[in-house]
Amino acid sequence: MNLYDVVEKIESFDEEATIFFDTETNDISPQSEAEVIYLSDEELKEDISFVAKKRCKGKRYFLEVSVVLELNEDWTSNHDWGGPTTLQLVNCCIHYASFDSCPSEFFN
Repeated sequence: MNLYDVVEKIESFDEEATIFFDTETNDISPQSEAEVIYLSDEELKEDISFVAKKRCKGKRYFLEVSVVLELNEDWTSNHDWGGPTTLQLVNCCIHYASFDSCPSEFFN
């Protein structure tokens, strides 16, 4: 499964789950391999990079499912024409994960 697939099916995941992506290359894209994992209470207290090494070797933290759901809701409320396409949402999430802010098209 890649990031595009995860975002496309985001409603099917537990909102408390966490998304990790493949770090084989430094570039993150909609085609980056991804994995959605529900973390235990104990794991939530640990460093996320340690958890990634233990649970999904070769991947690193992307975002929580709840953040993707919130970005989708906020995008929809910012645009009269409705919600983003899957590609728009995944690119918004990549931008948010990389820069801790939303891209300009999120607000227009």
